[in-house]
Amino acid sequence: MSVKITKGNKSDIYIASVFSKGLSGKLFGDKSYISKELFHQLLSNGIPLFTNLRKDMKTYLLDI
Repeated sequence: MSVKITKGNKSDIYIASVFSKGLSGKLFGDKSYISKELFHQLLSNGIPLFTNLRKDMKTYLLDI
């Protein structure tokens, strides 16, 4: 488990990419973590990212 408190003006996507290094398992986040680049970066490291979907998003199936 990893926790960090940051200022409100830091991007959640940046923080998630920094924190995911050296971790394993699954990452659960809110809609602020939605990013194709982050999703593919984490998945290539074996970490699936789970978020709620925005109304205009398509769903994707993952093998978990």
